[in-house]
Amino acid sequence: MQGKIQLHTQYASSRFSLALRNFSMSSTNSDLKTWAQERITALWSAPDESAFHSEFERTFAPSECTKLTVNKEEIDRENYKNELQKLRAPMVRADIEFNDIDILDSNGEDSGTIKGSFTVKRSLKFRVRAAPAQRQRIINFTAVVENSGDITGADNRRIVFFEEDVEDKPVPVNLNSLAHNSVSSVSLIIDKAMAMNIRFY
Repeated sequence: MQGKIQLHTQYASSRFSLALRNFSMSSTNSDLKTWAQERITALWSAPDESAFHSEFERTFAPSECTKLTVNKEEIDRENYKNELQKLRAPMVRADIEFNDIDILDSNGEDSGTIKGSFTVKRSLKFRVRAAPAQRQRIINFTAVVENSGDITGADNRRIVFFEEDVEDKPVPVNLNSLAHNSVSSVSLIIDKAMAMNIRFY
């Protein structure tokens, strides 16, 4: 986990241990950059739909407080959520790689504007030429994060504005790897056949 654990100054020393125990379950003490990376990663890597729903609610403010745009077109919160679910549906794994993440302005750790980019490589359930099909999505984004302060002691940071430019690309198939695997498979079949005294002619 990137960034240092920073405890809020209002925490008394007697609550130090409690804050550390809760850190693994919440990003309350993380800086904005770390918070954004954790939230984005959680959206794509949630193990099931229930977990995804929880992570989405922890990331975005309610509909009436949120504005989202994808490739310069505005999209409402529910449709954006549905689109993410569609992308996740055929997926067995997602690998997230963050590139440049910058804080343009901030009010401490509670709110600010984040700009950056990341790549999501999705491994899908079906296969292409005996290899798992993969797709990659390159996303450049700007996010505005605010802290509602609704629940004392909880992480109330939510994204209220999210703008992303998206480019989808297939991941090139490694033909050399496929050829090697094919040769290995044929060799294994021949070895088994010879062991069973089966001739090829």
